[in-house]
Amino acid sequence: MSERGGGADSAVWGALGTVRDPELDEPITTLGFVASCTVSSPGRAQIRLRLPTYFCAPNFAFLMVADAYDAVTALPGVRSAEVILDDHFASDAINAGVAARAGFVASFEGEAAEELDRTRGHPSPPPPRGPHPYRDRGQHVHLLRHAPRPLSARVWIETPGGFREGRTTPQVSLRTRR
Repeated sequence: MSERGGGADSAVWGALGTVRDPELDEPITTLGFVASCTVSSPGRAQIRLRLPTYFCAPNFAFLMVADAYDAVTALPGVRSAEVILDDHFASDAINAGVAARAGFVASFEGEAAEELDRTRGHPSPPPPRGPHPYRDRGQHVHLLRHAPRPLSARVWIETPGGFREGRTTPQVSLRTRR
């Protein structure tokens, strides 16, 4: 449940509306990822985010939390901000890393090879052509599962002639192949 009042709360909510899910390219406010948003009198903002799946890719989750922190702390009148990701398998590492402004690599030491600057704000390129490009090149297709409501998302569909772009709808089920 999101709390929106007037003044500073509305400004913070507006700033959160500029933060986009890097996979769906939609605002986190529209997608319902903002569980709560409050601003206390001395300009302290507290935001809680909850993503639709416990196993959302940690790089995307980190980007949304870090972008939310950056958007809110850039507002005049906001003196401090706490952005907390709830109910995610990597929430401890993400929350600590964003609070310390440590970056993705330091937050996932030994697991992350590079920062996420190339990921931020850029749609995924089309998949490479040829037989089984994802499997052969070690890439993975990430699918949303267990969303709290029907979502429409851009996906790549394998056909005999290669890959084509498509969209999921509430009537189309997603399934994975091993």
